[in-house]
Amino acid sequence: MFPATLPEVVPVAVTVPGPRPDCGDAGPVAAPVEAGASVRIDCREDLGIVEVHDPRLFRAGREAFCRALVEEAVGPGRALRAEVCLTSSDFRLEFEPGRFNRAGLAERVVSAVRVATPAASGPIISHDDHRDAWTSLTAFAADGGPSLWETRIEHPGRVVLRHRALLDAPWLAVRVARALRDLRGMRACRAFPWSGHVVIDVDPGSGAPDGLVEAAEAAYRRESRAARPVAGVPVPGPIASEEAPPVETGPRRVLGVVLAGGSFALAIAGFVLPGIPSAPFLLLSHHYLLHSMPATYRWLSRQPGVGTLIRKADRAGRPWEDRRAMWKTLGWSALAAAAFLVIHPPLPVALALELGLLAFSGPRG
Repeated sequence: MFPATLPEVVPVAVTVPGPRPDCGDAGPVAAPVEAGASVRIDCREDLGIVEVHDPRLFRAGREAFCRALVEEAVGPGRALRAEVCLTSSDFRLEFEPGRFNRAGLAERVVSAVRVATPAASGPIISHDDHRDAWTSLTAFAADGGPSLWETRIEHPGRVVLRHRALLDAPWLAVRVARALRDLRGMRACRAFPWSGHVVIDVDPGSGAPDGLVEAAEAAYRRESRAARPVAGVPVPGPIASEEAPPVETGPRRVLGVVLAGGSFALAIAGFVLPGIPSAPFLLLSHHYLLHSMPATYRWLSRQPGVGTLIRKADRAGRPWEDRRAMWKTLGWSALAAAAFLVIHPPLPVALALELGLLAFSGPRG
């Protein structure tokens, strides 16, 4: 017998309106049961696995408690992985095999529940239309704090993964989605960088593919270039590293601000009007913003949409260090502007002014 009794966290369960999808499929489940319902605890000491079934604690309406629980359960001297499924009322912990005996496992489970108990009165976010609703929550031990994944079954055949770090570094969402496309049972996988979501389409009724969250965590760690990443902390870019370029001062800084704004305006115009090449002006805008206003650059890098464009330009490897490539790009841009003269007379004037300033200033690596 498992030498532990879970503490009473909530005396009476509160029914949350509306059905909840199951963790593996999208079928409805029964309403939460009252306190005193059967509690089952299974322990496989040789594998370091503890599974707890308790409808009082792990259910829709107790998301704040469950989040605090999995965050407390993983870490040094604790579990390597913890997962809560709201609809099956299961809590699973995976420890290093053979490290703890049954008493040690029981002590860590009860300790995590007690620490998380104050969060039992947290907000209810289990309604299906709530933007933060989730079906299961998985935490992995990582340096500096748990790496936390939220899984939601939106409807039969669609699974949504969410991680806070994907919102802070949207390009990670794209890379994680790309890494998950080869999983068995996957029909489509795409990222939404602005919201930090990875949306996965599977065969209706099959539920989430086996090992989905583990594969997402492995891809996240690999793509963030850290063996033990810190959840919720953006991956630092060059501006936060020792490679940060020197900041322009005086007239060159003023000129850089003007060129950054002008290049960005022309890049936006290129998305709307035919004939204006957007890519070179986005890269030039990134270059001048980085050198003239690094604080603004850091702030924009954290914003949805614009931050994604900035990070893409940054990963391009500073193409303007190659002056030959720079002049070739500017030459083609000038040719496109000349061809555009017949269609929209005012815009080539702005293009000519911008290109002239760029040629006069000469981007420096």
